Amino acid sequence: MKLLKILSLSLLFLSSTSLIYHFETNENVRILLIGDSTTIGGKGIFETTIEDIINKNTETPSVKVINSARGGETAFSVVESGRYDNDIKPLGEMDYIFVRYGINDSFKRKPVEENFPKDYKNLIAKLRSDFPSAKIILTTIIPFFKNEDDSIIINNMVKQLAEEEKLELFDVYPAYKKALETHGENSMNVRFYPLSDIPEDYKEVALPYSSYVNWKETDMVRILTTELDPVFGNLEGWYDDRHPNPMGYRLLAMETVNYILPRLKKNLKSLPLSKKEVENNTDKIYKLTAPKAFKAGQEIKVSVSYAVSQKRDLRVFIQLNKDPWTLVSTTSKGVDMGSGTEEFSMTIPKDTKTGSDYKISVNILPRGKGWPYRLDERLQNNVTIIN
Repeated sequence: MKLLKILSLSLLFLSSTSLIYHFETNENVRILLIGDSTTIGGKGIFETTIEDIINKNTETPSVKVINSARGGETAFSVVESGRYDNDIKPLGEMDYIFVRYGINDSFKRKPVEENFPKDYKNLIAKLRSDFPSAKIILTTIIPFFKNEDDSIIINNMVKQLAEEEKLELFDVYPAYKKALETHGENSMNVRFYPLSDIPEDYKEVALPYSSYVNWKETDMVRILTTELDPVFGNLEGWYDDRHPNPMGYRLLAMETVNYILPRLKKNLKSLPLSKKEVENNTDKIYKLTAPKAFKAGQEIKVSVSYAVSQKRDLRVFIQLNKDPWTLVSTTSKGVDMGSGTEEFSMTIPKDTKTGSDYKISVNILPRGKGWPYRLDERLQNNVTIIN
């Protein structure tokens, strides 16, 4: 009986330590998906499938997948429309960012060979600046065009960009193509067809699946399964739309899981990546955002993105960038260990002399210490103060 009790206690201890280990490593890893309609569609199927599978795995941290894609978008329009600044940039720290553009770019950004790489590099630069801890992963497009050569042209550019920018490449195209060959060439795409082109004798069958689509300015039949194929499969154009249906999104989700899961296991001790700087005891200012010109008497906003290894002070000051180095305004606040973005409000005295020789500086300081003890510093020079 005593031996049995000892064995029971030992098993309980081992079980408890296993649970504790899983709890300690089960930190929330944030994954961002951005791209076009082949990323955002599926009514949440894409992102929830990734979460459901990975979060059942006791060997990895839990993940939160944020899908911030938009139909019809290009690597150019996501920035130029303001959506990047309004929707993506404010999302906060990310660990992995999957980016898939190219389909709309092929016909909206002609000549695509010239514009697409330039647009993509601009987007990548913004992602690197605003999400400094994230691993950016470029993703190839799915089989979408009638002419496969068109897909190959886009994907070759994506591969070249990944190589030039020294980024990881997630080549989902071969797996998607193989699944179409296995399950049928139209097994993973929606049916999207004008109701007006349905033969009159069969419209009653199609009506329950139809609705008015604003951008088409007509009623469209939209169905995500193959159930109407026996009725309408002989109509020209019935299978033309190549956007994924739920089966297609499940395939994309599974391939994403197969790609990311080994990386989560391999990097277990350094996840989330957004905490890596803290774990490495690094105090770093990633970004300083402030106006380049403003008026005397005006209140301005200064934004600072940072990581600190312990409790620190962030100090922002505006100063003449030459002798006599006149201090115009200063403010500071204490921050706890971790990473984030802080916003500072600063009022410029009305009697400040005008000129373009000012600078805005931000320092990370030990608590209660001054500028000589700065651990990191970032400057914005050539700041102008006007009347």
